[in-house]
Amino acid sequence: MRVITDWHLHSRFSRACSQELTLENNALWCEKKGVNVLGTADFTHPMWFSELETKLEEAESGLYKLKSGEFPKMRYMLTTELAQIYKRGGKVRRVHNIVLAPSI
Repeated sequence: MRVITDWHLHSRFSRACSQELTLENNALWCEKKGVNVLGTADFTHPMWFSELETKLEEAESGLYKLKSGEFPKMRYMLTTELAQIYKRGGKVRRVHNIVLAPSI
């Protein structure tokens, strides 16, 4: 089975991001683009985490699906991004790490 993932995105609770970044809208666009495993992004945000707990159920170990039954092939993995920002040599440096969580 071919798996296409996108683990680097943000939720609508992230600064300067669209309010249209919902689980359902993300699944719609992933389906059109052939992505079948999507990171939830920003799972440490309290309001987003609450929504994830409400709308998702475990499908396979570490992978979730929408409880509503919409987009039955779409899977979600809990992810968040950690950004380390520092100065070195008079320049600002950024390192972004994607954290994949095994379960809610």
